Amino acid sequence: MSLASPYISKTEFLNYLTCPGYAWHLRHHGDARPSPDEGALRRMREGHHVESLARDLFPGGYLVTSRNPARADRETRAAMAAGYTVIFQATALAEAGMIARADVLVRAGEAWHLIEVKSSSADPEKPRDVVRKHLNDITFQSIAFHNAGIPVQQLSLLVLNRTYRRNGSVDARDLFVRFDVTEDVRAAELLVLPIIEDAIATLLNSRVAAKCDCHRKTRTNRCELFSHFHPHIPERNTIYNIGSIQRTSLLPALDRGVLMMVDWPDDIPLGARQRRQVEVARNGVEVAHREKIAAFVQQFAEPLWYLDYETFQSPVPLWEGYAPHQQITFQYSLHRIGSDGESSHYEYLAESSVHDPTESLLRQLAEDMGSEGSVLVWNKSFEFGRNTEMAERYPHYAEFLHDVNSRMIDLADAVKHGWWEHPDFQGSWSLKQVLPVAAPEMNYKLLDIGDGGTASERWMQAVLDSPCLLSDTERSAVLRALRIYCTQDTLAMVRIRDYMLGLLA
Repeated sequence: MSLASPYISKTEFLNYLTCPGYAWHLRHHGDARPSPDEGALRRMREGHHVESLARDLFPGGYLVTSRNPARADRETRAAMAAGYTVIFQATALAEAGMIARADVLVRAGEAWHLIEVKSSSADPEKPRDVVRKHLNDITFQSIAFHNAGIPVQQLSLLVLNRTYRRNGSVDARDLFVRFDVTEDVRAAELLVLPIIEDAIATLLNSRVAAKCDCHRKTRTNRCELFSHFHPHIPERNTIYNIGSIQRTSLLPALDRGVLMMVDWPDDIPLGARQRRQVEVARNGVEVAHREKIAAFVQQFAEPLWYLDYETFQSPVPLWEGYAPHQQITFQYSLHRIGSDGESSHYEYLAESSVHDPTESLLRQLAEDMGSEGSVLVWNKSFEFGRNTEMAERYPHYAEFLHDVNSRMIDLADAVKHGWWEHPDFQGSWSLKQVLPVAAPEMNYKLLDIGDGGTASERWMQAVLDSPCLLSDTERSAVLRALRIYCTQDTLAMVRIRDYMLGLLA
């Protein structure tokens, strides 16, 4: 959208809700925003694909193709005048300063039924969470169309059906579920309208920059430009790094000018774990509760199997039996440490997109992993959950997978439960936060692929996407980097367990 445009879009409004300064800066200095990463670009493409499938539910619809706001508005009104009963990307310009594009607009007597299509998934019997997630979005649309003189009498969300399982070709009638949100939107409009008015006044004023207030929020609620607006706030050792800190505790400390964790006021309440973290930061020394660590490691039965999975998701299931957004395992790394300390490594990486990779992965895992010994993972709920799902899809491996789950121990428990504390953990039990303490030379930042999100995206590029997108050399490099990354995850657990044993010495 042109900077001279007298309208704000739904996206700009949602950005404003995240942070006024962020929304203003993107509108007037859009080049300041980091370019979308490969994962974000894929999600955009997937969203377009979902929207395209949704249109199959409304045959004979007219698609507004103009991207110019004024021309798109005229094209929409011309389609209405021509008698079209279904319009895709119907566009409304409101004199109040709003532009809205409806995914689907369906004639309903003298008015219209506005339908927003989302890639989110929901259980047909439990719409509350998905409605709440998108309520501000569709409420903006409703107000914009009303102000543009286009009457909307019904509003709906069309999302992916979480209970759907692919059976043959994808059928949009089964893939989607629709929720009527008319009453929810009408109830929200009185609350949302003044916020929209504030957003319009703020974002259309090019002379006065809005401020970023994300320093008043917790870390997970910051805007993407936080470091631009608040360069003086360090990434580590601040009160924002206190584990599970809430605004109710954060704000009183900030109002006193407290920034660093070691300066936390003693009279502002914290949970027991949080208070211990502050004390560890003040003392600057590692704390090991040896009795609890000893009891923990004594549970481990040899040989030890260190297991890590890599997965990907697709909003539209690619293979039989899968649900929207279901995690599909395409890789594992497995380290075996025997009673004599001898180490062996096994791995699997799917390199073909012809079939679901899960069955061949399970076939090899069942060959590689013995039936005795503890299975150590980091974040048990993830591997445990994937095993449960794979057992459902492949019953002939169910006994093996349930046995693996029965032997599974979460190595992260030592940190999660506070048995092992260190100032450098920064209130986190993430593997990448803990590993530098146990093995500082194992730096994920030095790897070509250094996190699970990138691993998933790069595998999809190398295996699922069109072969012409990557050369053979590039594809080989990606697969090699994936093996290195997944191997490091299990080797990291080996090193962390060794370090924990050292704490008992």
